[in-house]
Amino acid sequence: MIFLYDSRSNLKLGNTKDFFIPFVQLFLIIAFALIYHSAQLNEFDNYSRLILLLPIYLMLSSIKFDENTFIKVIIILSVLSLLSSGIYYLSEDKITFDQRINRDYPNRLNPVSSSAITYGNLCMTLFILNICALLSDCKIGKRFIFLGLISSLLSWSFSMTVGSLIGLALFLIYLLYKGLMRISLKNTASMIGLIFILSLTPLSTKFQLYAVNISNLVQNDTVYISNIDNSIKERVFFIDTAFDIIKENKLIGVGFNKFEKIVKDKSFERNIRIEARDHPHNDFLDIGVKAGFIGIIGLLIFYLLLYRFFSKHLDNEASYFSISGLSVLISQFGYMMTQTQFTHHQAVVFFLVLIIFFASQINKIHVSKI
Repeated sequence: MIFLYDSRSNLKLGNTKDFFIPFVQLFLIIAFALIYHSAQLNEFDNYSRLILLLPIYLMLSSIKFDENTFIKVIIILSVLSLLSSGIYYLSEDKITFDQRINRDYPNRLNPVSSSAITYGNLCMTLFILNICALLSDCKIGKRFIFLGLISSLLSWSFSMTVGSLIGLALFLIYLLYKGLMRISLKNTASMIGLIFILSLTPLSTKFQLYAVNISNLVQNDTVYISNIDNSIKERVFFIDTAFDIIKENKLIGVGFNKFEKIVKDKSFERNIRIEARDHPHNDFLDIGVKAGFIGIIGLLIFYLLLYRFFSKHLDNEASYFSISGLSVLISQFGYMMTQTQFTHHQAVVFFLVLIIFFASQINKIHVSKI
């Protein structure tokens, strides 16, 4: 804020309204729900980042970052994430496939975050940003970009966060839809190569475990008593509970910090052994529980308006920053299907700061052409 005040006469911000509106409207909806349900202020902590981080946009809009330098940073971060994951993995006791099945012992790595899911999504975001580098006209050698791709993919594999694939799949589908990537022999060979590398990692046992889980479900085993991954049981129960809550409290939800108690009561009533949590592993269901359909619509508007902002600039000029902004937005939409990003400080700050950074650089390019 001091920087902004000192530089106020030199700031050329262009039209910030299109970018600010999605943040402000979602912030106001959450604030209304918080007041309506008389929730404690700490429940508002992560959502307050929607407003508290916006001044960063104004500051960064006055600074022009070089695309090639930023890509180098992404590659370096990818390599560092692999080093930290590798060291962490080598220091851990190894768990066999049978032990995973019988004891549900995940052995998932999270060297720099509070949860393996958050770390996995962070690494997958680095992988996607390396893909964006391949699609751009950057001056970085392809061999270095592939080093970043492989490093970030291997780092993600150590976290065993399968849900990250939803975000990756949505982004790849978008690239095909926009014609930014085509199905070719070269791309197919690269994909097969990456899959082969993954087959040599500990993640391969996770997919074996999922194959066993699907087999049990197909055989009509009851999900809560069958010998499958507890995280699947947990998610099924949470989704079922969240839908019931939203159906009974459609407009404004039940409020904050109530989901965990409802899960405990419902699991006890149905005699189902589930570890209760304060969020349902899905941002849309989570905000639906807290703020009803008003909250869900607000989150959808947040995404739609930001998508319009980035896609408009991508259509005008397919720069690395415009592609990357959309990549983060679309992949985060996928992550929100299996992880409640807004309940994890590191996850939501990483998401919002990246969105703000890419938007600021797009704005800087736009203003410089006026």
